[in-house]
Amino acid sequence: MRIALCNEVIAPMPFPRQCEYAAKLGYDGLEIAPYTLSDEPQHLGSAQLAAARAIGYVRGILEALQ
Repeated sequence: MRIALCNEVIAPMPFPRQCEYAAKLGYDGLEIAPYTLSDEPQHLGSAQLAAARAIGYVRGILEALQ
């Protein structure tokens, strides 16, 4: 079983810190509420989404999902 933390509950933290925090607590993933990345998440481009994904890998939260 894998368990993820929804980033809504830690939304005041910057996204990189959210990833670190979730990994440190032992979560396997981070469920991302789109509005926490942008006020207009429908306008996020592929480069912005790729950057967020890369932050997750670097900060350790996405390693468990490989």
